[in-house]
This record gives sequence, structure tokens and C-alpha cells, in this order.
Amino acid sequence: PPVEPGLKIAVLGRPNVGKSSIVNRLVGHKRVMVSNIPGTTRDTVEVAFELECKDGKIPAVLVDTAGLRQKRKADTSVEIFSIMRAEEAVERAQLILFVVEASIDGVTAQDKKIADLISQSGKGCIILANKWDLCRKAVKRDDVYDEIRYSMPFMDYAPVVFISALDGSNFNKITAMMAEV
Repeated sequence: PPVEPGLKIAVLGRPNVGKSSIVNRLVGHKRVMVSNIPGTTRDTVEVAFELECKDGKIPAVLVDTAGLRQKRKADTSVEIFSIMRAEEAVERAQLILFVVEASIDGVTAQDKKIADLISQSGKGCIILANKWDLCRKAVKRDDVYDEIRYSMPFMDYAPVVFISALDGSNFNKITAMMAEV
């Protein structure tokens, strides 16, 4: 169905960091396809969403984007088109949910490039450290947080929320943070 205009919230990140799972969890049902196979999301998908704030509900649109790979690694016209559509989603959005993988390995070079794209856009941003359920016993939250801040100092304005799209951990914090930002 057509999506009504409202606050545009783009969900950005590398392939397979859980962007589509986050969108599904936020809307409360399986709206977009999720798979372990990188490249499942090929185009942006707009999903109607109501953001609950203190003053009531704000109509919004979640924009699920394809995972952003390095342009030089995009080997098909479909992948190049997907990258362009994700970049357009950043331009049209008022808020970006930047999804990184919470892990021992830390922030990747591609994460930094995506962060730079977001920073250059001047849009509000929330960093979602997803898959926290997979590493919370192996690493301290403060260490992952420090790694994110150290690797992307130009994103110091963006709050970081540790979540798990799989089990729904801390999803109440996402909506509260979206309303605040």
C-alpha cells in the first residue's frame, strides 16, 4: 500500500548487520524479507510506522535499505543501483538509524565510510550496535562503545544503543531515542 508522508527514517549499514530484522521488529510484524544471504534486500523498501512520543504518535516511514558495500566491490548493475538508492534514502531522510555489528572485531572500514556519508549529510543519527546477544558474554559493553567512538570520532553526536534484533533486547530504547533525536 502507498506510504503516507511523515518523518522519514532510513536504516543504513553493511550487508547482513540486521537492518531488515530491525525494521520488522520496530513495526511489530514481518514486513520485509530477512535472510542470512548477503544482498537479499536489493532496493529500498518503505514501511509505514508510528513513532510514539510524549505528545502522541507521529506518522513516520522506515526506509529499509540494501546493505552498503564498497562501490568498487559492486559487480552488477543491480548492486550499483542498490547503493545509489541507499544514498538517495539518506538525502530524503530526517533521521538515520546506522546499524553496526556489536562484536569483538570492532568497526570496519566500510562502517567508517557509511558513517562519513551520514555525517556529511548533516542528518540526525542513532548508532544501533546490533547482535549484542552474540557477544555480550565475550566482551564488555564499554569496550565496544569505546571502539565505536574511537573509530568514528566524527559521529560523537550520535547516541549508541546496544540491541538485539533477534531477541528484541533494548528495542524500547530505540523508539525513545528516535523521539528524542
